[in-house]
Amino acid sequence: MLAPGGRLWLSQPNLASLGLQRFGSDWRGLEPPRHLSLYNFKSLERLLSEAGFTNIAHLEAERAAHFYFQQSKAMSEGLDPYRQGDVDWMKTLAVEAAAADRKARKNREMAESLTVVAYKPATSAR
Repeated sequence: MLAPGGRLWLSQPNLASLGLQRFGSDWRGLEPPRHLSLYNFKSLERLLSEAGFTNIAHLEAERAAHFYFQQSKAMSEGLDPYRQGDVDWMKTLAVEAAAADRKARKNREMAESLTVVAYKPATSAR
């Protein structure tokens, strides 16, 4: 549906994130049934390339670990991720999330989410 020469901007949770490694099935990024398929940078790039997109660029990692970690921890504790209030693990988790964001700035493949821009060629055989 994208016109030839069009640009696609895509952002989604990252299957290779530190948060998924930390929280497993309680990781906020899984969100079934909203996210039916998740990717890491390499698999998303391969999918876009196979779909005919070119000039695929990975954007800088979003500093999102605090959001993902806070909601994931609440879910793991059986709390509403939107209403957990002031709980004793918040400060420790904030430090852990900040460390995860620092690691993701050095290696965006570890970030909680991935964002890419890709282009549909101006002349497409598809």
